[in-house]
Amino acid sequence: MTMQMLSIIFGFFVPILIILVLLLVLILGYMPIQVPESHVAIVERFGRFRRILPPGLQFYSLIFGESIKRVMIRSTQQVREDDKIKVVYRTISSRFLDLREQIIDFPQQEVITKENVTIIIDALLFYRIVSPYNAVYNVANLPDSIEQIAKVALRDAIGSLTLDEAIQNVDKIKQIVSERVRKVEQEWGIKLVRVEIQKIEPPKRLLEAMELQMKAEREKRAKLIEAEAYRRAEIEKAEGDREAAIRRAEGEMVAKILEAEGQAQALQRLADAEAITVDAIMNKIGIIDAQSAMKYIVALRYVEALKKMADGQATKIYFPIDILSSLDAFTEALLKKFGKR
Repeated sequence: MTMQMLSIIFGFFVPILIILVLLLVLILGYMPIQVPESHVAIVERFGRFRRILPPGLQFYSLIFGESIKRVMIRSTQQVREDDKIKVVYRTISSRFLDLREQIIDFPQQEVITKENVTIIIDALLFYRIVSPYNAVYNVANLPDSIEQIAKVALRDAIGSLTLDEAIQNVDKIKQIVSERVRKVEQEWGIKLVRVEIQKIEPPKRLLEAMELQMKAEREKRAKLIEAEAYRRAEIEKAEGDREAAIRRAEGEMVAKILEAEGQAQALQRLADAEAITVDAIMNKIGIIDAQSAMKYIVALRYVEALKKMADGQATKIYFPIDILSSLDAFTEALLKKFGKR
């Protein structure tokens, strides 16, 4: 009876125990992994690519030979050097591949220009990974490979330019480097964002010579500006004198015009007054014609003029014969008029 009970118990619990063990093995065989945002993880099975794990809580199976492939990435580290904090970029291995925009800060390097002048250049390269598979399996060390190909492109670009061309044509250097990197974009699964040139520094002795040249150029420019300012001042002064002369001439002309107009108005008024006088004489006397009246007025003007000439002190005044004849004619006309009446 006891053996029979044991056989029944054993036959009932052993399959359950086996199932529980298998479930436990399966559960323990799947390892959880937390993939950060904007990152992915590469899963391999027995050394071969299996799948890509997206961001979030993911699982991979150890029991089926799956593992997370470690990839090469660039890491930044702050170090103290000569009492200064310096950022150092290092290549390390990681379980996750960053899909965000990455930066490669090249160490300053010496390159030779077309005329064999050694200069120091410092550049930055920005890129992002668009194909994790290509970035991991088509190139052994993606960050270092990008850095090396960019360095070679920089040397080739600077070597084809003179120093002046390199300093003035930074965009051309960036274009050459960008074209070289874009040739491997698809193969390496990356997308070049941009290339930046931080510094192009000539040798110290060349910098001193350039500084002297710039100083001479500044002095020359200052003298030119001073000469131009003097020339403009002289021109403005001459223009001011000319404007003043024109205004004086215009003022004198206006004054003369006004004076002439005043004289003309005075003469006009005098003529009007004399016309009124002639009319009055003709109206009063009646028979005297206009010619006789005018002779009378002219004779009176002569008398006034002679008075002024004598200044009121002369005892004798001599009349011209034509004036006396005019007065005689006028007197005769008066006598005839009043004699008839």
